[in-house]
Amino acid sequence: MYTRNHPFDIVLLRWINGDLAHPILDPIMRFASGDTIWILAALAMLGWCWKVRNRSALIAMLALISAVALTDAVCHSWIKTTLLRDWGRPCLTIPWVRLVADKCGNWFTFPSNHAANSMCVAAFWCWQIKTGWLRPLFVFVAILIGFSRVYVGVHFPSDVATGFAIGALSGSLFYFLSGWVARKQGSHRNSLTHSS
Repeated sequence: MYTRNHPFDIVLLRWINGDLAHPILDPIMRFASGDTIWILAALAMLGWCWKVRNRSALIAMLALISAVALTDAVCHSWIKTTLLRDWGRPCLTIPWVRLVADKCGNWFTFPSNHAANSMCVAAFWCWQIKTGWLRPLFVFVAILIGFSRVYVGVHFPSDVATGFAIGALSGSLFYFLSGWVARKQGSHRNSLTHSS
């Protein structure tokens, strides 16, 4: 039954989904695994963009939106449903898994889009925000979201770990891309100013 999973993956799943189960943790993990946290993150980012209100902030926001959109598409449309479409979720393939989420979701499991997207956002903002308490907060929230996907029974730990790696790479690449675009825009504006 567990042919595609390393035994350590199953041990971790049983520990997180079963041994750590607690009535207090269930609603917290259900919240972290849901959509509300994404709405709050989007509002926070819009608030930052409004506060800064410059061209660099706009470029950063567009880069982050592009990074998440591309990460989501690559994970879901290419890896999950094309390359690894036979890999099913634990809540659909393992009888003893506790389903804490409202629903199990579709069959496709690897990698976790939630983990990839959340770590993409965290990586991008960790590069963008150089100091302060927000950097560890973004990383903590990303890890919480990924962990919650295993806790509620809809992903294997390897799904989440791979999603984290993809998201961190994507967020970092798009951060440096946005910096390059901002520098190009700045040098273009300077050349126009000097020539006029």
